[in-house]
Amino acid sequence: MAVRFRKSVKIMPGVKVNFSSSGTSMTLGPKGFTTTYGKRGKYRNVGIPGTGISTRYKVGGKKRRKKNVKKAAKRRMASASTVKRAGGTQKQPQIPAAVREWMEYTGERNPQVVIDLALDGTITLYDAKDQEITDPQLISIIKRTPMYKDQLPALKEEHAAEVADRVEEINAENDEFIKIYQYSPPVLGREYYEEALANLRPEHVDPTPFSVAPPTPDGVRALLMEDAKREVKGSIFRRGQLRQFYVDDHFPDRFLEETKKWELERARFEATERERVAELNDSYQEEYEGIRLSFEKALEGATDYIETAAEDWIAGCDLPVEIFTQFEYRESEHCLMVDLDLPEIEDLPTQVATQLANGNLKIKDKTQKQLRFEYAECVFGLAVYVSANLMNASPDIEAVIVSGYTQRRNKAGDICDDYIYSVRFSREAFYRIDYETMDPETFCLSFENRCNVTQTKMFKVIEPYL
Repeated sequence: MAVRFRKSVKIMPGVKVNFSSSGTSMTLGPKGFTTTYGKRGKYRNVGIPGTGISTRYKVGGKKRRKKNVKKAAKRRMASASTVKRAGGTQKQPQIPAAVREWMEYTGERNPQVVIDLALDGTITLYDAKDQEITDPQLISIIKRTPMYKDQLPALKEEHAAEVADRVEEINAENDEFIKIYQYSPPVLGREYYEEALANLRPEHVDPTPFSVAPPTPDGVRALLMEDAKREVKGSIFRRGQLRQFYVDDHFPDRFLEETKKWELERARFEATERERVAELNDSYQEEYEGIRLSFEKALEGATDYIETAAEDWIAGCDLPVEIFTQFEYRESEHCLMVDLDLPEIEDLPTQVATQLANGNLKIKDKTQKQLRFEYAECVFGLAVYVSANLMNASPDIEAVIVSGYTQRRNKAGDICDDYIYSVRFSREAFYRIDYETMDPETFCLSFENRCNVTQTKMFKVIEPYL
């Protein structure tokens, strides 16, 4: 089965893996009682379903300061009008010789130029019409002007910051694949599932009260008075008295009419509201039953549930390249067997970005030695990443055996699947591991394993565990 990328992956009801530019996190638990695990730490999210009231707090760990990334401008404009005046305030500022030469050469009274500094340090000049300046003599003149010399240092400073950001971005994309193990979720113990199940409650909403107030005598009289002003005519001396007669005469019938109208409107609203609330609560109950059943089956460790949960995770997972997996759960051994089709070394990014001493960007090719070491880190890291995620399908999974294979040509020239490692991971060991500081190869080889890898990171064929 192929493994692909999505922003949020639902492993099972109540368990999601979230992907963002800051890394990968995992959210577990029912609505109103979830825990998020990520590179910034562990956070408990507690809310009262249906009320909109919630709180979020960090559980343990140290706070991290957010890195401030400065964004740099790419271009700057200089013009003859930006020349500094010499000798204080003068009616006619002294124009530097290079500027006069520039003005004479172009025939413009206030020539302008845009300075563009590329990431590799290449400087390109453009005129006011955004046309590239290619005349060598004009370029030489411009580079001798004070405007150019004044603008260049600030542009280079911004350029260096932009290059630093770009280097970090390029290398982060590189590490996202090679250091996949750092995005592994914490493996949860049985007590977490039991606590989550014990705190699980269906979300519930109550009908919204009818907010329209019933008609009042004063309100109805006010309505009748408005009618009287339109209907009752007559002498200005008797008009007020006649209008009051109109109100008194019509009040009983109008008040009864307005009351019946309000009662009918309330009945319609309450019927609609009951229907809406019943439908919503039914869906919340159904969702609750699904989550409850998932937690119960996870605690039970049923084979069909674990294999379905593993399949759901694999179907929704996200990796920079496509890999394939096959799995089987052996309930009597509490062991999940996983065959992992590993990426090839050719799938690794072959270049790395660096910032030179002058601030410019340089992209250089990796050596074959560097690629072999990164490939070893990648494939061992994948075993850790896959195992950690699949263990969270159920606390009943006590071990995961990952057997990784790759495609190679045999002596006859045929492509065949060669297994290069087979590792039996224990759940207990994952409770203590720090993914950010671990060495995935050392971690994998600390378990019962079959792997023959040389010091130069050449993998030899092995027979996997069956």
